Amino acid sequence: MSATGLKSEVIRLVNGMDDNLMEDLLSSIKLFIEQQESPEIDNISPDLVITLNESLRGIDRDKLLSNEEIKKATKTWLTK
Repeated sequence: MSATGLKSEVIRLVNGMDDNLMEDLLSSIKLFIEQQESPEIDNISPDLVITLNESLRGIDRDKLLSNEEIKKATKTWLTK
């Protein structure tokens, strides 16, 4: 279907919706557009995904670091 045809179909569907749903629809459309304009996170490296997943598993096991531990580790990382 062409872009014009798709737009016509969207308009047809919107015109057939209950007026009480318009605010929700508008919010959904705005969110969709905002997400399209945001930087993609699909391009993150596999290593970062692994690290993030390990961090999430650590949270589940109550393995959290204090702010002081994070600051110390950050200083170490930045000086390497």
